[in-house]
Amino acid sequence: MSDPVTYDNAICLPCVGCEDKPLFPHADGGVFDADKKPIRDAFLVRYYRQDPMLVDGKWDRSTGQKLKQHNLIRPGTINGKAKRLSGTYIFAGYLFPHFGHFLLESLTNLWFFKQHPETPIIWLGVHNQPDLDPIAKQFIELYSIENPVHILTDETVVERLVVPTPGYIIHTRYTKEQQKALQMVEAPDPKPGKKVWLSRSKLKEGTISNEVLLEKVLDKEGWIIFHPQDHPIPAQLDMLKDAEVVSGIEGSAFHSLMLIPDFKGKIKIVARRRNVEFDFVAIAEDLGWDQDVIYAGSRVWSHGLPHWGYNTFWNSLDPIFDALGVSRPGEPATAPSDSLTKISLAITSRLKRNAALEFWARKNTIGAEIVDCETLIVSPHIEFNTKNLRQGVLPLDITPDQLFTSSLLNTCPNFICFRHHDNEQDLVRAFNTSIEVAPAETIWAIEYYADERTRSEINIVNDDERLESANTRLIHYIINCFPMLSVARVLGSNVAIVWRQPKQMFYPSLASFSDLATHEQFERAPVLTLSEIATLFSNPDKHRPT
Repeated sequence: MSDPVTYDNAICLPCVGCEDKPLFPHADGGVFDADKKPIRDAFLVRYYRQDPMLVDGKWDRSTGQKLKQHNLIRPGTINGKAKRLSGTYIFAGYLFPHFGHFLLESLTNLWFFKQHPETPIIWLGVHNQPDLDPIAKQFIELYSIENPVHILTDETVVERLVVPTPGYIIHTRYTKEQQKALQMVEAPDPKPGKKVWLSRSKLKEGTISNEVLLEKVLDKEGWIIFHPQDHPIPAQLDMLKDAEVVSGIEGSAFHSLMLIPDFKGKIKIVARRRNVEFDFVAIAEDLGWDQDVIYAGSRVWSHGLPHWGYNTFWNSLDPIFDALGVSRPGEPATAPSDSLTKISLAITSRLKRNAALEFWARKNTIGAEIVDCETLIVSPHIEFNTKNLRQGVLPLDITPDQLFTSSLLNTCPNFICFRHHDNEQDLVRAFNTSIEVAPAETIWAIEYYADERTRSEINIVNDDERLESANTRLIHYIINCFPMLSVARVLGSNVAIVWRQPKQMFYPSLASFSDLATHEQFERAPVLTLSEIATLFSNPDKHRPT
């Protein structure tokens, strides 16, 4: 590493132009020599590798050799009305109020000023902030940094300014000196069975909404669900240093491992976007870590946020389960034991509905039985193992809202099944949206708990087997609010069907939507056998129910 250069009468300009920005798009400022020329190593620059390819999570070095320079500091205007600092100072860099960027870039010259504890250091605040934030104070204390700290917020001429070569630059440089300087603890041998999931589920930005579903499974499998932001840095290091496996969604929490450069465990980092941020790969290779990258397939699900703050969701948890060696809990997928399976088979085969959409499957699924029909299972509460489902059945660990608002559906299925669900607003919203996108021939099947007169013994549900359900109120809503939809109950079952056909003699009985909560029956809906329903759909005008 080249020797630092000392500049006489260096001019330091504070950062201006991004005071209110969350990170750092562009700012005017920087450090200049006495001739007012920018000092290269005192300007924050990133060199992004273009199109690096990964093979089994490792960098294929025949790719990504082309660099794109990104200057985060533009030379500001020197007005000559400067304060003066006498003596010798070390340029520490730019002060980020953000854990990951502070560790990578604000401490980029740590390797040098730790060697010269008697020499004061100078930071320029990224947002022109005048003070150290709690993150910076933690690091200064933990590294026992004795150098007096100056944060410049005014144009200042420094009598002698030592500018080290940065020990870390995004994508391109991580020197041995900097690696050694950052180390806080040594790693013992991994503790067998200690598996840590670095959670983002409590954060407000950059989250994956169904991470909590994954964490419930991991917790049952003995994983430690760890929220780094709730713990001081020493506690984070104690948690990580002897872990057999550390996994989680890519983010700054993984940079804590840089403080344990000889970490001996396995790292499995889940990419947050289509491509994992290359720094995580470069750091792992520089330090010789055993790291894999997991690609789970996610969708952006946020509005008005910068790219680093996107909120997303995983389409399915199965790729992560597979990569972590965790089995989705529950028995292999089976079909419902009551008439819902028979009705679904009849609708998809005899009535030739070739694409099915099932909402809120929990303990079982119609997808385990119906054939010759593409089936999409959309449920955030799948309690069965999906491995035995046939090809053409796709389970998604998401909500109907996420399905409809993320453009996952190219075309909407023509058979839609509503399983029991306890939230009336969710049900109504999903049904209303499905009407907007479903083709004209769509048939809806809605589970409910039928009264004694319309069900057979095979469909009687014991109280201890019942799920919380607002489905009867959904059916009441459809009967009373949609003149262009018809509803029939299937004799001997706990299922109602809905299709597009005007109701004759439409007389809604609800005075207000709050009445939905008080109606337990829907007497006006006809009760038909499955054969009558099949005949109805073969000639709907002739066999219109009254």
